Amino acid sequence: MRRENRVVRLLRALSGKTQAQAGRETGIHPSLLASFETGKAVPRPEHLEKLARLAGLTVEEASGLLDLAEIYRQGGAREAVEDAEDALRRLCETLMDYSSTAYEQVRALPVPATPPSPADREEAEELWSRLVEISPEGRLAAVRLVAELQTWALCERICHESGREAAEGQGKRALELARLAREIADRVGGPEEWRNRLRGYVAAHRANALRISGEPGAADAALEEAKTLWNGGADPGGLLEEIWVM
Repeated sequence: MRRENRVVRLLRALSGKTQAQAGRETGIHPSLLASFETGKAVPRPEHLEKLARLAGLTVEEASGLLDLAEIYRQGGAREAVEDAEDALRRLCETLMDYSSTAYEQVRALPVPATPPSPADREEAEELWSRLVEISPEGRLAAVRLVAELQTWALCERICHESGREAAEGQGKRALELARLAREIADRVGGPEEWRNRLRGYVAAHRANALRISGEPGAADAALEEAKTLWNGGADPGGLLEEIWVM
């Protein structure tokens, strides 16, 4: 089955619609939609765009989720994943149960479920080894949708990678990674002071990437943002202190 057909199956599943309902709301005849899902016909880009809007995603994000499922299949997720189709089904079930209201409530809790610890860095290294195999668009989709990836340690690890790319003069890749780190920092749970400290850490790396990319004005603005967030935050465990450079 072609990748486009698998994207159709994923998007329709994430929309929570039957084929008949999806057909009525997108203007794609249900019989044609069924042909897409069984691989008997190949969807055009406009078909994918309509289904993506129905699911509240972009086509790139859906493609990234397919990449993530394949990485989990090859590398072994925490639960045994027998094949890519099983991984997609599990992922769809998780996303269908997702509630934005509940998410905001959990994120606003005064303390994280598990206090940040240096030991978190070991898991972050494993998570990064999975993410590095997929596209930048796929990484963004993954960190936005998969709670397992929304950790301070993975955010830090990606900042290190951004710094390495910047040191090698690769401004575009450094910026892509800094953006990825910011997406994670915005989703990390815990006290607001801790989250601000982490955001400041990320903003400083973004400033560095912007400077390497030849955007001094934007770099200066990002550095000022970094200072404000860093100084307005707190890191009781001293996790970021040792490697902080302003």
